[in-house]
Amino acid sequence: DRVKWSKITMWPKALVVHLVRWLGDGTKNDATVKFAFEEEMGTVAYTLTAVIGHQGQSVDTGHYAACTLSNRQWLLCDDSEVSIVSPASVLAVQPYVLIYQRRF
Repeated sequence: DRVKWSKITMWPKALVVHLVRWLGDGTKNDATVKFAFEEEMGTVAYTLTAVIGHQGQSVDTGHYAACTLSNRQWLLCDDSEVSIVSPASVLAVQPYVLIYQRRF
């Protein structure tokens, strides 16, 4: 297991969390990543607005799709198709990138 820490000195409006899912040999780390729709970090609160996921076993193969929050509904953007999905479906994505928007 790898852990990387960063110190944030000024909280951004958009917080983009890029997860390193690839191992040295190009295969994918399939470890479950738990994430939340709401994150509070001290006095700063963020709402999840998008998740980019990857399905497949290696950096050379697989498929990327994104879930995005629009008008309080989650949408799955998969190639040229867009469909409404449940919040539970969003949490089931194997995340590659998480995008949070700061709440003021």
